[in-house]
Amino acid sequence: MARRRYDCLNGFMSMTLSRTQEWEGSFERISELLQAPLPDSALRRESWWSNNPNTNQAKAWLSAGFQVESVDLEAKKVFFKRVSPPQ
Repeated sequence: MARRRYDCLNGFMSMTLSRTQEWEGSFERISELLQAPLPDSALRRESWWSNNPNTNQAKAWLSAGFQVESVDLEAKKVFFKRVSPPQ
């Protein structure tokens, strides 16, 4: 069930950003895509945004061909970089 939460993010990144090499996503925009608020840990811990393939959120962007390049918790933004084509 938790995996489904991130399916809309994966779909957006796989399809809408299919020709994009980098994407700066605001926490607000990502919440809109999820149709739910981000968890508190996403707002307070950079580690939540790690590219750990064992987490549901990272599976969403990794399978879309992106990795998190950096996170700015103060500005509430995350920077993604394409590393491969969508799977």
